[in-house]
Amino acid sequence: MLKIENLRVEIKGKEILKGISFEVNDGEIFVIFGPKGSGKTTLMEVLRGETDDKVIKGKIVGKKDLLLLDEPKMPAKELRALLKDNTKPVIITTRNDDILEAVKTKSACVMIKGEIICEKTPQKIAKAINANRYRGCVQCKFYDRKCKV
Repeated sequence: MLKIENLRVEIKGKEILKGISFEVNDGEIFVIFGPKGSGKTTLMEVLRGETDDKVIKGKIVGKKDLLLLDEPKMPAKELRALLKDNTKPVIITTRNDDILEAVKTKSACVMIKGEIICEKTPQKIAKAINANRYRGCVQCKFYDRKCKV
């Protein structure tokens, strides 16, 4: 199991991840949607142990035995084969909803400006991304109106 609690990461004096928290059980797939520059790659670097010195706060439990796929470019059939008998927690980052054709998951979120701002079903997130391109209701935390996802 992977558990991340209030993870804050700073690079060159700028806070990139701002209190990320989530859990992924063994064998589960967690998809993180977000536009370029949202913090997805920084999160993956921390989980791979490449930027541990940049973590300024937070706790990560269980990061040794993970399957991390940062913007996977492989065909859907290959991705399904890779994940078929997997028993590790899986984190997949992506900018678009194409990944949902290859991956069956119940857990997803949207990351904007280093924060997880919307946790809904992957299908609802994909619909909002297609309709709004990370503007409007997907960014519900940054607006004063109710989320319509």
